[in-house]
Amino acid sequence: MKRFLGTLVVLALGLAPQARAQMQPWSVEDTGQPYRDVTVTTSEGTWMSLDVSPDGKTIAFDMLGDI
Repeated sequence: MKRFLGTLVVLALGLAPQARAQMQPWSVEDTGQPYRDVTVTTSEGTWMSLDVSPDGKTIAFDMLGDI
């Protein structure tokens, strides 16, 4: 049984670099699906986070969850 597991590990480690070489580079902008821009106007939301830059000139926020 140990010999079988050892052989399996060696094969898995030996084939891993070949699988990685065949992978296409990944990009966060490419969803793989068609998309379109949508404008949403809202006055409240849930799970909101807010942060101000150290110089006080920029406010960044994210709004997740329900609108």
